[in-house]
Parts: sequence; structure tokens; C-alpha cells
Amino acid sequence: MFKEGDDHQELVELIQSYQSKTEELVMSGRYDTRDDFTVVYQPFLTNTRFPLLPNLEGDSSYFAPDCFHFSAKGHATMAKELWKNMLQPVGQKSDSWNPPEDIKCPTKENPYIYTNMNSGIDVEKYPYYAETQGGATTIQISLLTIVLSTIVYVINRI
Repeated sequence: MFKEGDDHQELVELIQSYQSKTEELVMSGRYDTRDDFTVVYQPFLTNTRFPLLPNLEGDSSYFAPDCFHFSAKGHATMAKELWKNMLQPVGQKSDSWNPPEDIKCPTKENPYIYTNMNSGIDVEKYPYYAETQGGATTIQISLLTIVLSTIVYVINRI
């Protein structure tokens, strides 16, 4: 693992820059031109910190023996948090996770996965959406962003 003095801060800054640029690309509107496809940024790992045990030691049960990959518990928690993010409107998504949490379900009022097109996005922050209407019916998650968010998560647990 990277420790202070091993270019730790530089790596954290590069990963955060990549996350920011990925969000900027997704929010550019480039992927919101069709009714049958879209890309939605899911920030659920952006500010996640290593889970702690009651004695304030890190809970390594979320990780496989190699201390990098997630264990079954870690994957289950990530899946719940990704699903929760998908059910939150764009601009109101959580950027960290707090295990354990129940699985969220769509509501009668909003029986769908939120996209950039159906979330009522703040047009001052994302001016593209002032002129865009409609909504996509499918979602694509940026897997590379999830991988890099996982790396930040692992680094932040040090």
C-alpha cells in the first residue's frame, strides 16, 4: 500500500482529478441525446472511508485476504450502495456509504432509476439541461470510475 512519502498524496490527487473529469464528461450531456441509452455518474465511493469496528480499528472483513479486492461482504455492501445511488436523483446522490443499510426500493412516486434527464438537475450547475427534455430508459455505469473510486477507498483506509 502507498504510505506517506511514497507519492501517496500525488496518487490521491490524480485519482480525484480523474473522478472529477469523469463526472464532468458524464454531466456534459453527451450521453443524454437518446431515449434508450444514457450514462449516469454514481459517486457512492467518492468520499467513502474505511469502516470501523466498535473498538475503532479498521473492519477488514470488507476485504479479501489480499487487502485490495472486496470480500463477499464488501461486494454486497457495494452493490447495495450502487443500487441506492441509482435510486437517488442526480445532484442528490450520496458520495459515501454507511454499512450496514437496508436495500432501497423504488417508490410509487418515482418507480424508476434516476438519470440526468429525469432528475430535475440544477441548470445553473449544469446549463446544458436548461434546454434538454425527455428521459432515457436505460442506464450505464462507468466501471472504470468505480474501480478508481475503490482505489481511493483503499488508500483512504490507510
